[in-house]
Amino acid sequence: GLYFSTEHDYSSMGANTSLTRDFNKRSTTLALKMSYFHDTISPEGGRPDPLAEMRPAWSSQNRLAGDGNKDVMDLGVGWTQVLNRSTVAQLNYTFSRVSGYQTDPYKIVTVVDPTSGAPLRNLYESRPEDRARHVIFGKVNHHLGRDIVSISYRFMTDDWGIISHTLDLTYRWNFSKTKYLRPHFRYYNQGAADFYQRYLVDGDTPTEVSADYRLGDMVAYTVGLKHGRKLANGHDLSFRLEYYMQTGESHPADAIGELKDFDLYPTVGAIIFQVGYSFGL
Repeated sequence: GLYFSTEHDYSSMGANTSLTRDFNKRSTTLALKMSYFHDTISPEGGRPDPLAEMRPAWSSQNRLAGDGNKDVMDLGVGWTQVLNRSTVAQLNYTFSRVSGYQTDPYKIVTVVDPTSGAPLRNLYESRPEDRARHVIFGKVNHHLGRDIVSISYRFMTDDWGIISHTLDLTYRWNFSKTKYLRPHFRYYNQGAADFYQRYLVDGDTPTEVSADYRLGDMVAYTVGLKHGRKLANGHDLSFRLEYYMQTGESHPADAIGELKDFDLYPTVGAIIFQVGYSFGL
């Protein structure tokens, strides 16, 4: 496969390949996968100098020359096994290596007074240029005669210090030959990156730091329901409604001064509605 996408400040191109082999009268499947991507980051105003003081958008101060480049390589191996007439299990392992410019050019870190917690200035963030990530994913699908239940677990760890756990559960209730309801529940738990800090205290001199909440400790939940039906012409129509909520430690014990009175990790909520229509050619 070949891939290309572009935006006004970001472009990506890549390629992927896979090899799949069946064994044991096609009840066992092994798969090998590999992909490579090269991304170019061209932020508005140029790339900021990491940990330099933030300047107005029109200023050329504290900017690096040229675009940023990032290379991503993924290697994966997968195993799928038919356990019996009603159950299929899957286990995958993926190793990912990212090298190059990984700092978010639009993210900042606030420097605060060590006593009052009042903001003094804003610095551009700085992230490591290398990242190695390991992902283990397991899934079981079980047919109950009429309905289908699926449960999966994903474990991720990397050398940035992030560890995450994801549990996903769906139940497809086929209440007629052409209609179904599928409740969905997803739980996500993540530990913070080693260089994640909500803010810097004046006098701190880190070489790598980010206040991006996506790199912090968090718990997220997704609950939803999908309804699907097969139309008279054989096409499929579906409606999906889900609610997503992400929370973190809003009032950490080590907050300084007036920061104790602020919500330092506001809850993020989103409602997702999707309409799907599929047909064969």
